[in-house]
Amino acid sequence: MYNAKKQKIKERGLVEALKEQAEQCKSKHELDRFIGRFSQRETLEALKKASKPSRADLANVIREKVLELIFSKGDVADRAYLYLYGLMEELEIEPEGRFDGYVTLADQYLCSPELGIVEKILLSELKATALILKGEPQEAIKEHLKVLSTLHIHEAANVGVDVFVKDFCQFFSISMDELFEALSESLTLEHYLSLDFVARRSIFNWSLHIFWNIPSFYNNPRWMELYPLWRAIFEAHLGRGELDEAMYVHFYIYHKMGNHFQSQEEWKRFNEEIVKVAEPHYKACTAALPSCKEHTGGSGKRLIGFLRDRVVENSPYKVEWSLLKALMQNEEFREKYEVKLYLMGYVEKSDDDPRILQSYREIGIEVVDVVTPLIQGAGYYHSHLQKALAIRERIVRDGVDILISPNNGYDISDFIFISRAAPTQVYWSHGNYVYDVEGIDKRISHCGVDKYGFSFEKFAVPMDRERFYNPPIAKSKIEAERAKYPKDAFVLGVIGRLIKVDSDEYLETIAQVMRQNPQTIFIAAGSGNAESIRAKVEKLGISDRFYMPGWVDPHLYGHIIDLWCDTFPLEQGESAREYTAKHEAPLMVRLIRLSRVERSAELEEWLEEYRGVAMEVCENRGAAVEGLYRFIESEQRIQPLDTKGYIEAIHWSINEGSSKNIRDNKAYWMRIYRQVVARKLSQDLLSVFANL
Repeated sequence: MYNAKKQKIKERGLVEALKEQAEQCKSKHELDRFIGRFSQRETLEALKKASKPSRADLANVIREKVLELIFSKGDVADRAYLYLYGLMEELEIEPEGRFDGYVTLADQYLCSPELGIVEKILLSELKATALILKGEPQEAIKEHLKVLSTLHIHEAANVGVDVFVKDFCQFFSISMDELFEALSESLTLEHYLSLDFVARRSIFNWSLHIFWNIPSFYNNPRWMELYPLWRAIFEAHLGRGELDEAMYVHFYIYHKMGNHFQSQEEWKRFNEEIVKVAEPHYKACTAALPSCKEHTGGSGKRLIGFLRDRVVENSPYKVEWSLLKALMQNEEFREKYEVKLYLMGYVEKSDDDPRILQSYREIGIEVVDVVTPLIQGAGYYHSHLQKALAIRERIVRDGVDILISPNNGYDISDFIFISRAAPTQVYWSHGNYVYDVEGIDKRISHCGVDKYGFSFEKFAVPMDRERFYNPPIAKSKIEAERAKYPKDAFVLGVIGRLIKVDSDEYLETIAQVMRQNPQTIFIAAGSGNAESIRAKVEKLGISDRFYMPGWVDPHLYGHIIDLWCDTFPLEQGESAREYTAKHEAPLMVRLIRLSRVERSAELEEWLEEYRGVAMEVCENRGAAVEGLYRFIESEQRIQPLDTKGYIEAIHWSINEGSSKNIRDNKAYWMRIYRQVVARKLSQDLLSVFANL
């Protein structure tokens, strides 16, 4: 009681002190220094706890001082005055009409096409400050963000506005509702189409490069709420013949939506509403382009081209590089084929990593970059259509025989396939099994492909295990990181994009497991939907045992997680394979949504396909092939068919599957199994690509 009363006195004292300091300001310089207090966390917290009458008194004093020392003298308030938002937010105060004239004045000049970016920023800040002091702080932020998001993003960065906006939104925890109110008005079709090219592109650039990178907005699933507006703009650009702008919006939708898709149904909808809608327009644009060579082959080596969005050290790169390394080490393949990598230059996602580019060259892959000159100088305002035409022209000129695209809905790769850039065009699925665009001749995949109406040639990738999956990690480093968590806990977890964890069905299942096994904790390592997940696990009652450390070193955390609980309905990909590669007897539970009949048929198919290699390996190691078959069949225990089985499988893994005898037996058969798979891969890989 005493401490609470003392705290109230302290808070009231701070507000009273601020009021006295404001009253004592005699010049703009003194007022500027005083306003700087409002960008301090201590001041903001005190204002939140102070009574509304005391805040209103302080606000009225500041209003008078701003009118007296700044506005009445024709001067401009500094950017720091926008931090008065914290004082005026949720404050019930009489609107001050004397600020209306400054709002009107700013609006009049903001309409002028002659203004430079600095003048626009100053006028927008004037309007926002006037609205805040009038008593309309939410309206101020909405209007300010509307103006800023139409400004050339690179020029705005030159004067530091981008950093200010990120800091401001984080400092005041600006909500998605407030952001969307501004963006929704800017993206309304009539308003959007009234803007020039730079302003239109800027709205998307600010969304992607500024707002997207604010932690509370990053990868937030609520971005999908704006899809109807994006789609309407996309269709409008197509209808108006503005193909380049349509292609950019196509990319933007793919990037924003694709980060949140959790099912094949969502990808199918994207394919129907975006890919297929763009298809006839892309085809019409390419009708008069020079044709590619008519047939695959001829004298000399055949040329295989790979299309890449950009080259960074992500999971697709690890798979592709391992595949190409294995192929380029095969003498028979090198005698028949050469390989080139064609960059599409999606700098909107990230720049290409020079180190990764060099890794391709080191294994004999030529990297073709015709897009950098088109991007330089234009930055995020470059033409996607020009890039697509330049890449296609180079592919045709090089005489590519087989063009392979691991992309599943990018505007540029769609455009190139539709235009028929090579006699054989192959879609390589990394998990999207419903992608379909004109120009696909064959489909291949290294994933466990479900049946969605298309036939895939399956193959497995011989991953470079030591390079990507299991590099050496000091034991002391593992122990130091493990010490951050409860000492005797059994660690469940996954590593990867948190959008895959943010599934109600998955989290409810994990919660049930954790309630049944109180010795467990869960680590969801990765970036993305942390706030959404935190809210859900709090409702489920497991928040105190559910850890989200953010992005982590997967090679380190692969040794900390005791049992990998794979996500569903969207499964983990390379991160799961990385985890298993770190352990002789990996503990992993994965939900396999098949019927028992389908499961049995799949097992029989595998046994038949691998029988010859399995018998050879087991004979060389002095093991009975029947023992290997029994081991593979027993592993179905941890690949359940439904959530009930998933819970049972985790419970068994914790209480029995982690015992020394079972782990030792599993490690023995896993070594044999891995050797069988590796040998079969080396036999199959060349034949898959030879049949393309």
